[in-house]
Amino acid sequence: MVKPPRSIHPSLSELLDTLTVYQIKEIMDASNSESYAEESRAIESDIDDLLEVSDIHSIGDFLRLVVALSQVNLHIWYVKEEMQKYPERFDECTKLGHQLNGIRNQLKNRILTATQGVEQSGVRTNLGTDGLEGWRLSILDGDPG
Repeated sequence: MVKPPRSIHPSLSELLDTLTVYQIKEIMDASNSESYAEESRAIESDIDDLLEVSDIHSIGDFLRLVVALSQVNLHIWYVKEEMQKYPERFDECTKLGHQLNGIRNQLKNRILTATQGVEQSGVRTNLGTDGLEGWRLSILDGDPG
C-alpha cells in the first residue's frame, strides 16, 4: 500500500509529544481508547518517515529524551486531574503545570537538536521553571549535540 504524502508537517518532537499524550489518554480514558490507538498508529507512520531521514547520533540519548518527555506529560496529566479534583489548589497546580511545561519544551527542543531538525519554527520558547524543585533531569544537562 502506498502511503499518501504528509499533509501536515509537524516536527518529530511534536509528533513524539502527541504520541506520548495519546498513549496516556489510551490508558486513562478507556471509553475512547480505540480512537487514541488509531491516532497513534497514524502518528507512528509519520514518525517512521521522519526517522528515516534523521541523523540521530546517539540512539540512547534520543530514547531517554522520549522517555523523559512521556514522564513529564504524565505528570502534567496528573496536575490537571489534581486541579479539577481540588479547585482550591488551582493556582498552585497552574504554576506547577506551567513549570512542567517548561521542562517539556526543553525536552522537545533537545529532540529537535538530536534529530538535526532544528527549525526556528519548531523551537519552543516557554522554558521557564522558576522555583521548581526536585525536577532535575540529567538528560537535559550538558551539551545538546
